[in-house]
Amino acid sequence: MENDNDINTNYEDKHLEDMNFKEKKRRKGKWLIVVICIVIATNFATGAAVWAINRKEIKLVDENTFDELYKVKNTIDEYYVDGYDKSKVLEGAIKGMVTALGDPYTVYMNESELSDWNKDVSGKYTGIGIQIGANKETDEVVVISPFKGAPADRAGIKSGDVLVKVNDLSVTKETLNDALTIMKTKAGDKVNLVLKRDGKEYDKTIVTEEIQIQTVFSEMLDSGIGYIQLTMFDEDCSEPFAEALKDLKAKNAKGIIVDLRGNPGGYVNECVKITSNFIPKGEVIVYTEDKAKNQTKYKSEGGKYTDIPLVVLVDGGSASASEIFSGAVRDHNRATLIGDKTFGKGKVQVVLNDNLLGTNDGSGLKVTISYYYTPKGENIDKKGIHPEVEIKYDNAFKNTTYSKEKDNQLNKAIEVMKEKLSK
Repeated sequence: MENDNDINTNYEDKHLEDMNFKEKKRRKGKWLIVVICIVIATNFATGAAVWAINRKEIKLVDENTFDELYKVKNTIDEYYVDGYDKSKVLEGAIKGMVTALGDPYTVYMNESELSDWNKDVSGKYTGIGIQIGANKETDEVVVISPFKGAPADRAGIKSGDVLVKVNDLSVTKETLNDALTIMKTKAGDKVNLVLKRDGKEYDKTIVTEEIQIQTVFSEMLDSGIGYIQLTMFDEDCSEPFAEALKDLKAKNAKGIIVDLRGNPGGYVNECVKITSNFIPKGEVIVYTEDKAKNQTKYKSEGGKYTDIPLVVLVDGGSASASEIFSGAVRDHNRATLIGDKTFGKGKVQVVLNDNLLGTNDGSGLKVTISYYYTPKGENIDKKGIHPEVEIKYDNAFKNTTYSKEKDNQLNKAIEVMKEKLSK
């Protein structure tokens, strides 16, 4: 059975490893970047998960299948010399069952773990809004940059300021994580900072608030080339991406480079919206196929930039939703892919909360429900996408401060774009 309807889902399609963090370390060189990241938990078991679970009745497994499990449990009850926490044992049994599937993307999470997971993918956090890191040369903890418009920015904190104390904690490379924990507090709390600029210390008391992490960065390069870096397909990232496109076009951008290096993925519905900017309306961006071979096609909503020359930068940290975007623009002959082979995650997950699981304990199950395929029918799981122009990042610059001039992959993208624009 095939379903050609456009589906606006909340499918989460993020690789488990924080590829984005690895990429930031690579690009910043001597800075060990740490982004303060504690965010508002959201409920991912609405919309897509409900749709998926209601498509057919859940078949109850004959409990006799698990007779051996009950026998072991009863034996423990009878003979185990110490008391034990039955809820922890139950959680361990469930996690063991899920782990035995051998799928790293299907994961059972208790209430705390689910909350942390939600925080990780929402793109929001509560804090003061600074990016900090340990300077490898001096071991000082330094402000890399305040987020524009965030409390730290409004308080006048600048890039390069040294973070000396957070409340009563002296901040060093060794206590950096403790400092982060203090700043990961609920909205409205006060955080007392001692910083140093030009050798002089100064104090700031900052009130924390909910902050949207910036994931879209754009600028004009030379020769009429617009550049957009997208670090994650987080909630609502399609809006700032569209604004970046609009701004670059207003600055007379003749071609666009989209940088997805280190982008671990995110929400499929946001990916579809972003990809739609470059693909004619009605064309397939990606389709999924479940265990019953039911297909669901996700089609372009239509955009204003379906003819603009396009180059996409990818690497081994470009996963899942990044690969959906890359596969779509490649299959529709809309872009030249440049860089290194992508990660290779071709599976889609939904998160079912405790109401749908029937556990009523705040837990959740992230479960793989389908494979996804590029418009031409390729599943890239465990294979990745090979760029048309393969070029590895120059290792000689990995331990130096990042600059676009030294970025051989970006320079190749600029070269290819200039060739496109000259035709």
